[in-house]
Amino acid sequence: MPEPISPKKRLLLVFVFTHSVATAFYQYGEPFFAAHRLHWSAPRIALMEVMRGLVIAAGAWTGGQVADRLTMRGSTAIGLAGAAIGLIIGLAGFGHAIPLLVAVAIFNGFGSMVWPASEAALMAGEDRESTQHLVAYYNITWSIGTATAVFGITAVLKGLGEHSYFVLPIVWYLFALCMVRHFIPNPGRSAVPILPAGGVSDSLAQPQGTNSPAFEPASQTSPPTVSTSPPSPEGKGAGGLGASQRAAFRWLGWLANPLAYFAINVVNTLNPTVVTRLGLGAGSAFASAACSVWFFVRAASFEMLRRWDWWHYKWRFLCLVFAIGMVAFTCIELAPNIGVFLVAQVVFGLFAGLIYQSSLFYSMAGSDTQGAHGGAHEAFIGIGTMFGPLVYFLGTRLAPGMMALPIAAVLAMMLIGEFVLYSIGRRTERPS
Repeated sequence: MPEPISPKKRLLLVFVFTHSVATAFYQYGEPFFAAHRLHWSAPRIALMEVMRGLVIAAGAWTGGQVADRLTMRGSTAIGLAGAAIGLIIGLAGFGHAIPLLVAVAIFNGFGSMVWPASEAALMAGEDRESTQHLVAYYNITWSIGTATAVFGITAVLKGLGEHSYFVLPIVWYLFALCMVRHFIPNPGRSAVPILPAGGVSDSLAQPQGTNSPAFEPASQTSPPTVSTSPPSPEGKGAGGLGASQRAAFRWLGWLANPLAYFAINVVNTLNPTVVTRLGLGAGSAFASAACSVWFFVRAASFEMLRRWDWWHYKWRFLCLVFAIGMVAFTCIELAPNIGVFLVAQVVFGLFAGLIYQSSLFYSMAGSDTQGAHGGAHEAFIGIGTMFGPLVYFLGTRLAPGMMALPIAAVLAMMLIGEFVLYSIGRRTERPS
Protein backbone atom coordinates (compact mmCIF):
# COMPACT_ATOMS: atom_id res chain seq x y z
CA MET A 1 0.00 0.00 0.00
CA PRO A 2 1.31 3.49 -0.81
CA GLU A 3 2.07 5.93 1.96
CA PRO A 4 -0.51 8.70 2.55
CA ILE A 5 -0.08 11.76 0.40
CA SER A 6 1.59 14.62 2.26
CA PRO A 7 -0.49 17.78 2.97
CA LYS A 8 1.58 19.83 0.51
CA LYS A 9 0.94 17.35 -2.27
CA ARG A 10 -2.78 17.26 -1.43
CA LEU A 11 -2.86 21.04 -1.87
CA LEU A 12 -1.01 20.62 -5.15
CA LEU A 13 -3.76 18.24 -6.32
CA VAL A 14 -6.35 20.89 -5.41
CA PHE A 15 -4.45 23.29 -7.63
CA VAL A 16 -4.36 20.72 -10.45
CA PHE A 17 -8.13 20.21 -10.24
CA THR A 18 -9.09 23.86 -10.28
CA HIS A 19 -6.49 24.66 -12.93
CA SER A 20 -7.82 21.91 -15.19
CA VAL A 21 -11.39 23.20 -14.83
CA ALA A 22 -10.41 26.70 -15.93
CA THR A 23 -8.07 25.52 -18.68
CA ALA A 24 -10.48 22.96 -20.14
CA PHE A 25 -13.35 25.45 -20.03
CA TYR A 26 -11.36 27.68 -22.37
CA GLN A 27 -9.61 25.06 -24.50
CA TYR A 28 -12.54 22.72 -25.09
CA GLY A 29 -14.92 25.64 -25.33
CA GLU A 30 -13.03 27.03 -28.35
CA PRO A 31 -14.95 25.06 -31.01
CA PHE A 32 -18.34 25.80 -29.45
CA PHE A 33 -17.52 29.50 -29.04
CA ALA A 34 -16.13 29.79 -32.56
CA ALA A 35 -19.04 27.88 -34.13
CA HIS A 36 -21.80 29.72 -32.27
CA ARG A 37 -20.34 33.22 -31.83
CA LEU A 38 -18.19 33.55 -34.95
CA HIS A 39 -20.09 31.05 -37.17
CA TRP A 40 -16.90 29.24 -38.13
CA SER A 41 -17.02 26.02 -40.15
CA ALA A 42 -15.33 22.80 -38.98
CA PRO A 43 -12.27 23.24 -41.29
CA ARG A 44 -11.67 26.74 -39.96
CA ILE A 45 -11.98 25.50 -36.38
CA ALA A 46 -9.49 22.75 -37.30
CA LEU A 47 -6.93 25.37 -38.34
CA MET A 48 -7.35 27.09 -34.97
CA GLU A 49 -6.75 23.73 -33.26
CA VAL A 50 -3.59 23.28 -35.34
CA MET A 51 -2.23 26.57 -34.01
CA ARG A 52 -3.25 25.58 -30.49
CA GLY A 53 -1.32 22.32 -30.72
CA LEU A 54 1.80 24.04 -32.02
CA VAL A 55 1.97 26.51 -29.15
CA ILE A 56 1.13 23.80 -26.59
CA ALA A 57 4.08 21.75 -27.80
CA ALA A 58 6.43 24.74 -27.62
CA GLY A 59 5.12 25.92 -24.25
CA ALA A 60 5.20 22.47 -22.62
CA TRP A 61 8.75 21.77 -23.76
CA THR A 62 9.83 25.20 -22.50
CA GLY A 63 8.01 24.65 -19.21
CA GLY A 64 9.83 21.37 -18.64
CA GLN A 65 13.21 22.97 -19.31
CA VAL A 66 12.45 25.93 -17.03
CA ALA A 67 11.27 23.59 -14.26
CA ASP A 68 14.55 21.67 -14.46
CA ARG A 69 16.83 24.70 -14.78
CA LEU A 70 14.98 27.25 -12.65
CA THR A 71 12.26 26.14 -10.25
CA MET A 72 8.89 24.44 -10.50
CA ARG A 73 7.26 27.41 -8.83
CA GLY A 74 8.93 29.86 -11.20
CA SER A 75 7.81 27.91 -14.25
CA THR A 76 4.26 27.78 -12.92
CA ALA A 77 4.15 31.53 -12.17
CA ILE A 78 5.38 32.41 -15.66
CA GLY A 79 2.76 30.14 -17.21
CA LEU A 80 -0.09 31.53 -15.11
CA ALA A 81 0.83 35.15 -15.84
CA GLY A 82 1.19 34.60 -19.58
CA ALA A 83 -2.07 32.65 -19.81
CA ALA A 84 -3.96 35.42 -17.98
CA ILE A 85 -2.58 37.99 -20.44
CA GLY A 86 -3.82 35.91 -23.36
CA LEU A 87 -7.32 35.71 -21.88
CA ILE A 88 -7.42 39.46 -21.27
CA ILE A 89 -6.51 40.08 -24.92
CA GLY A 90 -9.32 37.79 -26.01
CA LEU A 91 -11.82 39.55 -23.75
CA ALA A 92 -10.73 42.98 -24.99
CA GLY A 93 -11.44 41.94 -28.59
CA PHE A 94 -14.54 39.92 -27.71
CA GLY A 95 -16.37 38.48 -30.70
CA HIS A 96 -13.61 39.18 -33.24
CA ALA A 97 -11.50 36.54 -34.91
CA ILE A 98 -8.01 38.07 -34.68
CA PRO A 99 -8.05 38.76 -30.91
CA LEU A 100 -9.41 35.26 -30.39
CA LEU A 101 -6.55 33.70 -32.35
CA VAL A 102 -3.99 35.81 -30.49
CA ALA A 103 -5.57 34.82 -27.17
CA VAL A 104 -5.56 31.13 -28.16
CA ALA A 105 -1.86 31.29 -29.03
CA ILE A 106 -0.72 33.17 -25.92
CA PHE A 107 -2.98 31.31 -23.50
CA ASN A 108 -2.05 27.83 -24.68
CA GLY A 109 1.64 28.62 -25.09
CA PHE A 110 2.09 29.94 -21.57
CA GLY A 111 -0.64 27.83 -19.93
CA SER A 112 1.02 24.57 -21.01
CA MET A 113 4.14 25.57 -19.03
CA VAL A 114 2.21 24.83 -15.85
CA TRP A 115 1.73 21.11 -16.39
CA PRO A 116 5.34 19.81 -16.45
CA ALA A 117 6.12 21.72 -13.25
CA SER A 118 3.07 20.37 -11.42
CA GLU A 119 3.82 16.80 -12.58
CA ALA A 120 7.43 17.04 -11.45
CA ALA A 121 6.48 18.63 -8.11
CA LEU A 122 4.02 15.84 -7.36
CA MET A 123 6.24 12.93 -8.36
CA ALA A 124 9.63 14.22 -7.18
CA GLY A 125 11.54 11.74 -5.04
CA GLU A 126 8.94 8.95 -5.07
CA ASP A 127 9.70 5.26 -5.57
CA ARG A 128 8.14 3.18 -8.34
CA GLU A 129 5.08 2.04 -6.36
CA SER A 130 4.32 5.57 -5.13
CA THR A 131 4.87 6.92 -8.63
CA GLN A 132 2.23 4.55 -10.01
CA HIS A 133 -0.31 5.84 -7.49
CA LEU A 134 0.65 9.51 -7.77
CA VAL A 135 0.55 9.40 -11.56
CA ALA A 136 -2.97 8.00 -11.30
CA TYR A 137 -4.05 10.51 -8.62
CA TYR A 138 -2.71 13.31 -10.81
CA ASN A 139 -4.50 12.00 -13.88
CA ILE A 140 -7.76 11.37 -12.00
CA THR A 141 -7.64 14.89 -10.59
CA TRP A 142 -7.08 16.82 -13.80
CA SER A 143 -9.35 14.54 -15.84
CA ILE A 144 -12.30 14.99 -13.47
CA GLY A 145 -11.71 18.73 -13.62
CA THR A 146 -11.62 18.58 -17.43
CA ALA A 147 -14.75 16.43 -17.59
CA THR A 148 -16.60 18.80 -15.25
CA ALA A 149 -15.65 21.80 -17.37
CA VAL A 150 -16.64 20.15 -20.66
CA PHE A 151 -19.95 18.97 -19.20
CA GLY A 152 -20.93 22.54 -18.31
CA ILE A 153 -19.36 24.64 -21.09
CA THR A 154 -22.41 25.35 -23.22
CA ALA A 155 -24.76 25.54 -20.24
CA VAL A 156 -22.54 28.18 -18.58
CA LEU A 157 -22.16 30.17 -21.80
CA LYS A 158 -25.92 30.13 -22.28
CA GLY A 159 -26.71 30.98 -18.64
CA LEU A 160 -24.01 33.56 -17.85
CA GLY A 161 -23.41 34.94 -21.31
CA GLU A 162 -20.58 34.37 -23.73
CA HIS A 163 -18.29 36.87 -21.98
CA SER A 164 -17.93 34.22 -19.26
CA TYR A 165 -15.84 32.23 -21.76
CA PHE A 166 -12.99 34.64 -20.93
CA VAL A 167 -14.00 36.10 -17.57
CA LEU A 168 -14.22 32.88 -15.53
CA PRO A 169 -10.76 31.57 -16.51
CA ILE A 170 -9.24 35.03 -16.00
CA VAL A 171 -10.49 35.10 -12.41
CA TRP A 172 -8.97 31.70 -11.70
CA TYR A 173 -5.59 32.43 -13.31
CA LEU A 174 -5.13 35.69 -11.44
CA PHE A 175 -6.12 34.04 -8.16
CA ALA A 176 -3.75 31.12 -8.79
CA LEU A 177 -0.93 33.53 -9.59
CA CYS A 178 -1.42 35.21 -6.21
CA MET A 179 -1.48 31.80 -4.47
CA VAL A 180 1.32 30.07 -6.37
CA ARG A 181 3.64 30.07 -3.34
CA HIS A 182 1.06 28.03 -1.43
CA PHE A 183 0.08 25.69 -4.26
CA ILE A 184 3.48 24.68 -5.63
CA PRO A 185 6.27 23.26 -3.43
CA ASN A 186 9.62 24.80 -4.30
CA PRO A 187 12.45 22.31 -3.83
CA GLY A 188 14.50 24.00 -6.52
CA ARG A 189 15.11 22.20 -9.79
CA SER A 190 12.96 19.17 -10.55
CA ALA A 191 15.74 16.68 -11.13
CA VAL A 192 15.17 14.51 -8.04
CA PRO A 193 15.80 10.79 -8.64
CA ILE A 194 13.09 8.18 -8.36
CA LEU A 195 14.26 5.07 -6.54
CA PRO A 196 13.21 1.50 -7.14
CA ALA A 197 10.59 0.55 -4.53
CA GLY A 198 12.23 0.00 -1.16
CA GLY A 199 15.50 1.67 -2.12
CA VAL A 200 17.35 4.27 -0.05
CA SER A 201 19.36 7.27 -1.17
CA ASP A 202 21.14 9.91 0.84
CA SER A 203 20.42 12.46 -1.87
CA LEU A 204 16.71 11.67 -1.64
CA ALA A 205 16.62 12.07 2.11
CA GLN A 206 17.75 15.67 1.62
CA PRO A 207 16.77 16.80 -1.91
CA GLN A 208 19.17 19.25 -3.49
CA GLY A 209 17.92 22.80 -3.39
CA THR A 210 15.77 22.62 -0.28
CA ASN A 211 16.19 22.54 3.48
CA SER A 212 12.48 22.13 4.06
CA PRO A 213 11.46 18.72 5.45
CA ALA A 214 7.87 19.55 4.54
CA PHE A 215 8.57 18.66 0.93
CA GLU A 216 10.16 15.29 1.66
CA PRO A 217 8.13 12.54 0.00
CA ALA A 218 5.59 10.72 2.13
CA SER A 219 7.67 7.55 1.99
CA GLN A 220 10.41 9.38 3.96
CA THR A 221 8.23 10.57 6.84
CA SER A 222 9.40 7.63 8.94
CA PRO A 223 12.98 6.34 9.25
CA PRO A 224 13.85 4.54 6.01
CA THR A 225 14.55 0.84 6.02
CA VAL A 226 16.75 -0.99 3.59
CA SER A 227 14.89 -3.33 1.28
CA THR A 228 15.40 -7.01 2.02
CA SER A 229 14.38 -8.06 -1.47
CA PRO A 230 17.09 -9.27 -3.86
CA PRO A 231 18.76 -6.40 -5.68
CA SER A 232 17.94 -5.74 -9.31
CA PRO A 233 20.52 -6.73 -11.91
CA GLU A 234 23.23 -4.13 -12.23
CA GLY A 235 22.10 -1.16 -14.26
CA LYS A 236 18.46 -2.11 -14.11
CA GLY A 237 15.66 -0.12 -12.49
CA ALA A 238 11.91 0.17 -12.98
CA GLY A 239 10.34 -3.17 -13.75
CA GLY A 240 13.75 -4.93 -13.80
CA LEU A 241 14.38 -3.44 -17.25
CA GLY A 242 17.65 -2.11 -18.53
CA ALA A 243 18.13 1.55 -19.33
CA SER A 244 17.66 1.09 -23.08
CA GLN A 245 14.46 -0.88 -22.54
CA ARG A 246 13.06 1.79 -20.20
CA ALA A 247 13.95 4.41 -22.81
CA ALA A 248 12.11 2.37 -25.45
CA PHE A 249 8.99 2.22 -23.27
CA ARG A 250 9.29 5.94 -22.64
CA TRP A 251 9.26 6.56 -26.39
CA LEU A 252 6.43 4.09 -26.79
CA GLY A 253 4.32 6.18 -24.42
CA TRP A 254 5.46 9.50 -25.85
CA LEU A 255 4.46 8.46 -29.39
CA ALA A 256 1.25 6.61 -28.52
CA ASN A 257 -0.12 9.59 -26.61
CA PRO A 258 0.10 12.18 -29.41
CA LEU A 259 -1.32 9.59 -31.80
CA ALA A 260 -4.27 9.27 -29.41
CA TYR A 261 -4.53 13.06 -29.41
CA PHE A 262 -4.80 12.92 -33.20
CA ALA A 263 -8.22 11.42 -32.58
CA ILE A 264 -9.03 13.39 -29.42
CA ASN A 265 -8.60 16.76 -31.07
CA VAL A 266 -10.43 15.83 -34.24
CA VAL A 267 -13.28 14.78 -31.91
CA ASN A 268 -12.96 18.16 -30.21
CA THR A 269 -12.90 20.01 -33.54
CA LEU A 270 -16.00 18.23 -34.84
CA ASN A 271 -18.05 18.24 -31.63
CA PRO A 272 -20.25 21.20 -32.74
CA THR A 273 -20.80 19.57 -36.16
CA VAL A 274 -21.58 16.11 -34.80
CA VAL A 275 -24.00 17.21 -32.09
CA THR A 276 -25.80 19.42 -34.60
CA ARG A 277 -26.14 16.45 -36.96
CA LEU A 278 -27.52 14.37 -34.08
CA GLY A 279 -30.17 16.99 -33.26
CA LEU A 280 -28.44 19.32 -30.79
CA GLY A 281 -27.30 22.80 -31.82
CA ALA A 282 -23.79 24.02 -31.05
CA GLY A 283 -25.31 26.66 -28.76
CA SER A 284 -27.58 24.24 -26.91
CA ALA A 285 -27.15 24.05 -23.14
CA PHE A 286 -26.78 20.27 -23.46
CA ALA A 287 -24.37 20.22 -26.43
CA SER A 288 -21.10 19.96 -24.49
CA ALA A 289 -22.68 17.65 -21.88
CA ALA A 290 -23.38 15.11 -24.63
CA CYS A 291 -19.70 15.31 -25.63
CA SER A 292 -18.35 14.87 -22.09
CA VAL A 293 -19.03 11.14 -21.58
CA TRP A 294 -15.60 9.96 -22.65
CA PHE A 295 -13.94 12.51 -20.34
CA PHE A 296 -15.64 10.96 -17.29
CA VAL A 297 -14.84 7.43 -18.49
CA ARG A 298 -11.19 8.41 -18.92
CA ALA A 299 -11.12 9.67 -15.32
CA ALA A 300 -12.59 6.35 -14.11
CA SER A 301 -10.01 4.42 -16.15
CA PHE A 302 -7.18 6.26 -14.36
CA GLU A 303 -8.45 4.94 -11.03
CA MET A 304 -8.74 1.42 -12.45
CA LEU A 305 -5.20 1.58 -13.80
CA ARG A 306 -3.93 2.83 -10.43
CA ARG A 307 -5.22 -0.30 -8.73
CA TRP A 308 -4.22 -2.69 -11.52
CA ASP A 309 -0.56 -2.67 -12.50
CA TRP A 310 -0.57 -5.64 -14.89
CA TRP A 311 -0.45 -3.21 -17.81
CA HIS A 312 3.00 -1.94 -16.85
CA TYR A 313 5.49 -2.65 -19.64
CA LYS A 314 2.95 -4.67 -21.69
CA TRP A 315 3.48 -3.17 -25.13
CA ARG A 316 1.28 -5.66 -27.00
CA PHE A 317 -1.67 -4.76 -24.80
CA LEU A 318 -1.04 -1.08 -25.45
CA CYS A 319 -1.05 -1.69 -29.22
CA LEU A 320 -4.30 -3.69 -28.96
CA VAL A 321 -6.02 -0.91 -27.02
CA PHE A 322 -4.77 1.62 -29.56
CA ALA A 323 -6.42 -0.36 -32.38
CA ILE A 324 -9.70 -0.51 -30.44
CA GLY A 325 -9.50 3.24 -29.90
CA MET A 326 -9.33 3.79 -33.65
CA VAL A 327 -12.62 1.93 -34.07
CA ALA A 328 -14.24 3.94 -31.27
CA PHE A 329 -13.05 7.20 -32.85
CA THR A 330 -14.68 6.24 -36.16
CA CYS A 331 -17.96 5.40 -34.44
CA ILE A 332 -18.02 8.76 -32.62
CA GLU A 333 -17.55 10.78 -35.78
CA LEU A 334 -19.90 8.78 -38.01
CA ALA A 335 -22.49 7.82 -35.37
CA PRO A 336 -25.94 7.43 -36.94
CA ASN A 337 -27.72 8.21 -33.65
CA ILE A 338 -27.10 9.47 -30.14
CA GLY A 339 -26.96 5.93 -28.68
CA VAL A 340 -23.99 4.88 -30.84
CA PHE A 341 -22.36 8.24 -30.12
CA LEU A 342 -22.53 7.72 -26.35
CA VAL A 343 -21.46 4.04 -26.34
CA ALA A 344 -18.50 4.80 -28.61
CA GLN A 345 -17.42 7.50 -26.16
CA VAL A 346 -17.26 4.94 -23.35
CA VAL A 347 -14.82 2.79 -25.32
CA PHE A 348 -12.90 5.86 -26.45
CA GLY A 349 -12.51 7.03 -22.86
CA LEU A 350 -10.98 3.71 -21.79
CA PHE A 351 -8.56 3.87 -24.73
CA ALA A 352 -7.55 7.48 -23.96
CA GLY A 353 -7.02 6.65 -20.30
CA LEU A 354 -4.62 3.78 -20.83
CA ILE A 355 -2.56 5.61 -23.44
CA TYR A 356 -2.22 8.77 -21.32
CA GLN A 357 -1.45 6.85 -18.12
CA SER A 358 1.22 4.85 -19.94
CA SER A 359 2.92 7.97 -21.29
CA LEU A 360 3.11 9.75 -17.95
CA PHE A 361 4.07 6.64 -15.97
CA TYR A 362 6.91 5.74 -18.32
CA SER A 363 8.03 9.39 -18.25
CA MET A 364 8.30 9.48 -14.47
CA ALA A 365 9.26 5.94 -13.37
CA GLY A 366 13.01 5.52 -13.24
CA SER A 367 13.60 9.15 -14.25
CA ASP A 368 16.01 11.62 -12.67
CA THR A 369 14.91 14.53 -14.89
CA GLN A 370 11.20 14.58 -14.21
CA GLY A 371 10.64 18.16 -15.35
CA ALA A 372 12.23 17.55 -18.75
CA HIS A 373 10.45 14.22 -19.18
CA GLY A 374 7.16 15.77 -18.09
CA GLY A 375 7.76 18.57 -20.58
CA ALA A 376 8.40 16.03 -23.36
CA HIS A 377 5.20 14.17 -22.41
CA GLU A 378 3.18 17.40 -22.64
CA ALA A 379 5.00 18.61 -25.77
CA PHE A 380 4.13 15.40 -27.59
CA ILE A 381 0.50 16.00 -26.61
CA GLY A 382 0.79 19.38 -28.34
CA ILE A 383 2.12 17.68 -31.47
CA GLY A 384 -0.87 15.35 -31.52
CA THR A 385 -3.19 18.28 -30.87
CA MET A 386 -1.71 19.99 -33.92
CA PHE A 387 -1.43 17.18 -36.45
CA GLY A 388 -4.83 15.53 -35.96
CA PRO A 389 -6.82 18.64 -36.97
CA LEU A 390 -4.21 19.43 -39.66
CA VAL A 391 -4.74 16.04 -41.33
CA TYR A 392 -8.49 16.54 -41.06
CA PHE A 393 -8.25 20.02 -42.61
CA LEU A 394 -6.15 18.76 -45.53
CA GLY A 395 -8.70 16.01 -46.05
CA THR A 396 -11.50 18.56 -46.33
CA ARG A 397 -9.49 20.44 -48.99
CA LEU A 398 -9.05 17.26 -51.04
CA ALA A 399 -12.75 16.36 -50.92
CA PRO A 400 -14.99 19.25 -49.83
CA GLY A 401 -18.32 18.06 -48.49
CA MET A 402 -17.19 14.43 -47.95
CA MET A 403 -16.98 13.95 -44.18
CA ALA A 404 -15.80 10.33 -44.40
CA LEU A 405 -12.59 11.09 -46.33
CA PRO A 406 -11.01 13.44 -43.73
CA ILE A 407 -11.85 10.88 -41.03
CA ALA A 408 -10.24 8.17 -43.15
CA ALA A 409 -7.12 10.33 -43.53
CA VAL A 410 -6.80 10.65 -39.75
CA LEU A 411 -7.28 6.88 -39.36
CA ALA A 412 -4.60 6.23 -41.99
CA MET A 413 -2.10 8.33 -40.02
CA MET A 414 -3.02 6.50 -36.82
CA LEU A 415 -2.60 3.15 -38.57
CA ILE A 416 0.91 4.14 -39.64
CA GLY A 417 1.52 5.12 -36.03
CA GLU A 418 0.32 1.70 -34.90
CA PHE A 419 3.02 0.02 -37.00
CA VAL A 420 5.62 2.38 -35.51
CA LEU A 421 4.44 1.50 -31.99
CA TYR A 422 4.68 -2.20 -32.84
CA SER A 423 8.26 -1.84 -34.05
CA ILE A 424 9.25 0.08 -30.90
CA GLY A 425 7.51 -2.55 -28.76
CA ARG A 426 9.58 -5.30 -30.37
CA ARG A 427 12.71 -3.41 -29.38
CA THR A 428 11.73 -3.59 -25.70
CA GLU A 429 12.08 -7.38 -25.84
CA ARG A 430 15.76 -7.17 -26.71
CA PRO A 431 18.15 -7.50 -23.78
CA SER A 432 20.03 -4.31 -22.83
